[in-house]
Amino acid sequence: MEDIKIFDMGSEELYELINNVKLNLMKNPVYKKLKNEVSEIVQKYPNLDKIYDTTANLELTKEECKMLQKIMDLDLQISDYEEHEIIFLGGKIAYIYFKKIGLIKD
Repeated sequence: MEDIKIFDMGSEELYELINNVKLNLMKNPVYKKLKNEVSEIVQKYPNLDKIYDTTANLELTKEECKMLQKIMDLDLQISDYEEHEIIFLGGKIAYIYFKKIGLIKD
């Protein structure tokens, strides 16, 4: 009996699919607004752009701390949109696969 592989795609292909989901989300005005808000905050407070640099010793002002909290909140909202779309992508892939193996018939 032959093994049936559900997903026959490599990690690069999966990464590309997920990136396409994120690019397509830019057509969503709410998602686009959230992404723009993050960009605007980082442009206004350039110190926050260095937050991921583990070699830098940063001291943030009280205002920068507030903006960092805002970015974190916006990032959570952005992640919610992305996760939602990725789940639907998985559903589409599963539907195509189930149809291919005959579990779903027209």
